[in-house]
Order: sequence, then structure tokens, then C-alpha cells
Amino acid sequence: MNTYQLPTNDSHFITPDEAITMIGVYRDMREQLLKPEYSGQNILCNSETFTVADVQAVLNQPGCKGLRIYYGMKPDLTIHAILVATDATGKDLVKKNKTNGDEDDLILEEGKRCPPQCSDDDLLNG
Repeated sequence: MNTYQLPTNDSHFITPDEAITMIGVYRDMREQLLKPEYSGQNILCNSETFTVADVQAVLNQPGCKGLRIYYGMKPDLTIHAILVATDATGKDLVKKNKTNGDEDDLILEEGKRCPPQCSDDDLLNG
């Protein structure tokens, strides 16, 4: 029996101060999370940016009730966010055995990673 419950609406929001604190701790610690031989290679980024149109396309899929963010690794060892739609029971809206021509079941990746592509004047990108 699936006991997954979608988070409630309005349960995800935090204040800018909370975000600044959390982001600061992560930035201070991110290189220390890695073995020394992987330090300084931008394996862990600070953020990734996606267009509203692409995120909306994922969210507009039939049956979408949530958005899940996975983390994956490319051959160069850089970590990337992978966004997929979920249904109300928390199941990914992705079919394993699809043919190459299918356009639905959108999976979003290839965000603009910071670093190296950072905006210098954002409150959270201090």
C-alpha cells in the first residue's frame, strides 16, 4: 500500500533570511563535502536556472500534481538537477519503455549552472 502524501499547498515557503542562511551554509561547506581530489572542480554547483516555459511544460503534463527534483551526475562528475512531474500519489510521470519518437513525459535538465554562469546582483547569490 502506497502511503505517500503530496506535500500540502503553501507548506514550502521560507523567508529570504532563511534562504540566505541555508544557501550560505551550503556554499561554505560544499567543497568540504567532497573528497580532496574532487575539490575545486565545480562538481557541486550553487544553483541551476531553468526557463519558466520549460518548467511550465513539465507541470502542464496530464496528471501532474507535483514536481520532483532528482540529482544526477554527468561523465565529467558534475551534479545536475533533473526535474520530473509526479502524480498525486508521488509516482513519477515517466514511462520506462517509451519509443524514441514520444514527445510526452518531459524530463527537464540542462539548467544554467552557477558557477560558472552566475548573476552577480541577486540577493540569494551573494
